[in-house]
Amino acid sequence: MEATMIRQAAVVLAAVGSVMAAGMAQAASFDGNWSVLLTTSKGNCDKAYRFPVLVSGGRISYAGQSGATAQGGVNPSGQVSARFARGGDTLAASGRVKGDFGMGTWQSPTRECAGSWTAEKR
Repeated sequence: MEATMIRQAAVVLAAVGSVMAAGMAQAASFDGNWSVLLTTSKGNCDKAYRFPVLVSGGRISYAGQSGATAQGGVNPSGQVSARFARGGDTLAASGRVKGDFGMGTWQSPTRECAGSWTAEKR
C-alpha cells in the first residue's frame, strides 16, 4: 500500500514538473530584445517615443542608456504588466505579446498622459 502511494506521488510530481517546465519554456519564448513604441492619445506627452526593453526569464528590464528603470514581466500566456520610471515620472503598461509582436495600453499618472504601445522582438 505504501509503495503504491509513493509511486502515485511520484507520478503526480512528475506531471506537475512537466507542466511547470512547459510554462517556463513558453515564457522563455518571449525572452530577448524588444523595441517598444509608445503613442500618446491623451495628454501633453511626446506624440511617440521608442525605447528598448529586454525580457529575460519572463522579467522585463529597460535596455537603454538613460536613467530609466523597468519592472514587471510577461507571463507564459503572453500577458504583459510593467512599470517604468525615470526621474519622478512613472508609466504603467499592460497588454499582450504573441510571437514576435505585442500591443497594449499605457498611462502615466505623473504626466497625466495615456495611449497605446506596440512592440517588436528584434
